[in-house]
This record gives sequence, structure tokens and C-alpha cells, in this order.
Amino acid sequence: EAMSTSFVSRAVMDQFNRSPPEYRFRRVAGRARNPASEPTPMERDLIEHFRRHSDATHWQGMQTIDGSLSFPHAQPVTMEASCLNCHGDPGQAPPALLEHYGGERGFGYRAGDLAGVMAVSIPVDVALLQIRDRALSVFWVTLILLSTLFLVITVLFDQMVVRSLRGLLEVFRGSLVDERYVLSEKVMAR
Repeated sequence: EAMSTSFVSRAVMDQFNRSPPEYRFRRVAGRARNPASEPTPMERDLIEHFRRHSDATHWQGMQTIDGSLSFPHAQPVTMEASCLNCHGDPGQAPPALLEHYGGERGFGYRAGDLAGVMAVSIPVDVALLQIRDRALSVFWVTLILLSTLFLVITVLFDQMVVRSLRGLLEVFRGSLVDERYVLSEKVMAR
């Protein structure tokens, strides 16, 4: 078990998964020896993706996992020569491994074969809700501030410009007299 990268990484990530339980770590294999390492349909698609794109070193994107929108990041897991002691020929595997898991699953690999994927997924539903709530609060605060600013500018414009112009028009009306109107008044008065 100490030589198994799957066992060690799963043991470490099980500790990690207790701290932020919404994060999910999975290391799965197409021919998993341990039933806990069987891939889900999404993980099977990722294994197939890495089979088709053998030069790809990772994949990430948005997926719905267990009914919630998540952001998974996956990397291929390939067999190295040291892995073949336990995953190559079952006749050369350690007897304790055969006793524990049997000689059927997890064998037959060669160096460089794609064994499976290692994936970490982070749910984004909660983050998107927080972003939406923050955006809405910023929108409403901005709308209220802009409306208040518009109202203040309207009142100031009315006080400073419109009333001043009205006063100025009153002055002009009082001082300007139409000469023709005054002459016609004088002629009629005679």
C-alpha cells in the first residue's frame, strides 16, 4: 500500500476532503482494482478524452456533478515502470496484493499506458450565488446614489440657473418698453 500512488493520494485527499467538504478529489482507473476507484460516467468521459488526446496534460471546464455546477480539473494517470510490479503480470505481483484484491482486476498494463484520471472538482454554485448577490447589492447602491445625485443636480440647477433666469427676465420686462406701443397709447389718449 505504501508503494501505491492511488492509495497514498486517496489517503491524503481523504484528510483534505474533511476540511472543505464541498471540494471533491477522485483518482480513478478504467480497470480499477479497488471498487472505490471505479470511474463515474463523467470520469469515464475524461479517461476517453485522454485516450483520444494522448498529448493532453490536463482538462478543465464546467460540469454538472451530483446535480450542482462544478469546475473539475483533471490530469491523466499513466503507468510507469515501477507501477508494473503490481499492475503488470499478475504472476509477478506481491502475494499479499493477490490475497487482498485477487488476480483479476488492475493488471495487464504496460509502461506508458493510460491507467485513469486524477480529478479535483470545486462546486461553483455557492460562489455564483455570492457573486450574484454582491452584483445586485452593488447595482442597487449605485442606482440609489445616481438617483440621489440626479435629484441634487436637478434641484441645484433649478435654484441657480432657472430662478436666476426668471429674475433676469423680470428685470428685462420691466425696463424694456416697446416704443410703438407707447406711441399708440399716446395717440389714443389725445
